[in-house]
Amino acid sequence: EAARRGIAGMVIDGNCRDTPLLLTMDLPIYSRGRHPNAGTANRRGEHQTDIQMGGVVVKPGDFVLGDDDGVVVCSELELQSWLVKAEVLQRVEAGMLEHVRGGGSLFDKINNF
Repeated sequence: EAARRGIAGMVIDGNCRDTPLLLTMDLPIYSRGRHPNAGTANRRGEHQTDIQMGGVVVKPGDFVLGDDDGVVVCSELELQSWLVKAEVLQRVEAGMLEHVRGGGSLFDKINNF
């Protein structure tokens, strides 16, 4: 159903069940944890409205980005600003990793040490 509706992923501000099955699907799902019991479907949700997850307000049009480390919510303007910084950081960290894999010390690459 998610693929039919064009959903790219899901963020659940609560627990999720059927995790082994969900991990086989090509649909990223982020949740607070796992639980064997089913939830309820007493009412349909709303769409194109502000919601709150984990104390963060998510508005229609916001970007919700996630990986194994967590989820970030930002506006398009914030995303454009952050991407440049993230790309620089990724290049720096890739150089550090290459140095360590080559037998060097991480402390050689960190100015504070």
